[in-house]
Amino acid sequence: MTRGVVGLTGGIACGKSTAAALLRQWGARHCDVDAVGHALWQPNSVAMAQAIATFGPTIVASDGSLDRKCLAAIVFSAPQARLALNAIAHPPMVATVKEQVAQWASEDPSPAGVFVIDAALLFEMQLHDLCEETLAITASSAVQIDRLMSVRGLTLAQAQARLDAQRSPQDWQRLVTTVFDNSGSLNEFTAQLAAWWRLSGGNCASAGH
Repeated sequence: MTRGVVGLTGGIACGKSTAAALLRQWGARHCDVDAVGHALWQPNSVAMAQAIATFGPTIVASDGSLDRKCLAAIVFSAPQARLALNAIAHPPMVATVKEQVAQWASEDPSPAGVFVIDAALLFEMQLHDLCEETLAITASSAVQIDRLMSVRGLTLAQAQARLDAQRSPQDWQRLVTTVFDNSGSLNEFTAQLAAWWRLSGGNCASAGH
């Protein structure tokens, strides 16, 4: 793989985390932007105080932590609520990602080094501006709904609401360098991703390719 920063994104329940795990296994450095976001919501943090002021005290669990299910119910029911949450969370998250990319660039002199920015909102957060290449993982809407209901325990209405808030596969085709369809089996998906990695100069020996 040619050295560079790669953006990884895609729809909900499409397999982005699976792709990230494979890329880590094959030697890429990985930044999970969701994890960066989770770290913001410490009790008494600036972000937490801003969220409470915006969405009310019901988003606070009995132990003082963020009640993520309550917040999700709010932000997935109203586009303006999502925008308000993003305005609180995105600036500090982007700053942290930039710091991690800069640190990686200074620590890893390898000409084949890869840093993966794993972000559901890669484009909304303008993180694609940091990337030499962008990848999107997609799946059919039927597969997404089935996974959301069977794996995450959502109702059909909840699953559909999540999908309605996502970009369409056509949007990903327009935005990213490469799209991978993960509507099939894990082996089929792994083969797709491994083929891209090999064509880019990477070594998939550890994955059996």
